[in-house]
Amino acid sequence: MSSFYENRRSQIDCVPVGDCLYFGFGLHQNTVISREGYKDAQGLLKHLGNIEEELKYFTDIVGPGNEEVFVIGPKSELDMLREPLKSINTKFFETFIGAVKTFN
Repeated sequence: MSSFYENRRSQIDCVPVGDCLYFGFGLHQNTVISREGYKDAQGLLKHLGNIEEELKYFTDIVGPGNEEVFVIGPKSELDMLREPLKSINTKFFETFIGAVKTFN
């Protein structure tokens, strides 16, 4: 797990000034939690393109089909993610005006 964290930390897109605003990980038995925040949907999609191998590592821990992803953001950003994330168990939560700071 620490090697994954260091690899993730070293990626240029996740210094809290680029696409990634924050990230952190937790592991307990067969439960993995990754908490990450991105400037927008494109930042998340870019990140997902960079971590295919790591996603397989985590899927092997929790078991195929047991992954659960929560994506929270403005409707316009969520709509860009629905198709790319349809192959995993993703739940989308729309934020409301004033609930989060936007960067537009």
